[in-house]
Amino acid sequence: MRNVNNDTETPLSVYEALQTPRNMDEGLLRRLLKGLATRNYEACAETVPETFGLSSSTVSRRYVKATARKLAQFQERSLASHDVVALFLDGKSFADEQIIIALGVTLDGQKIPLGFVQAATENERVCRAFLAELVDRGLQYDAGLLVVID
Repeated sequence: MRNVNNDTETPLSVYEALQTPRNMDEGLLRRLLKGLATRNYEACAETVPETFGLSSSTVSRRYVKATARKLAQFQERSLASHDVVALFLDGKSFADEQIIIALGVTLDGQKIPLGFVQAATENERVCRAFLAELVDRGLQYDAGLLVVID
């Protein structure tokens, strides 16, 4: 709201409250990952009072934000606490893109997805940079590491 007397703007608390995500991004992300289409979200949300005013475009924006946050957490998390003894690197095609995936295996056989990188090809330069990034995040190899590639 503009105050014409002193030429300042005062934010409306009601407007800010309506624009602030209400900690629904996690629930929204779960629903969309389970198959609820964004175009159907508004009709489904009418029965839940706290979702009032969520259009399909708002749902899409929040989905992008929530998944970007989860992806950043996954791709930036420390790997130092994992005792990885084997590392599998594999390239997969996904929607006309190449993705290189790193899967770690611990001494007790637990499989841990370590990360992935989008690349045009599985060449040495891309794989070397990807491995360096895993080491920067704490992947230990000083006791030896079996690396399996296809």
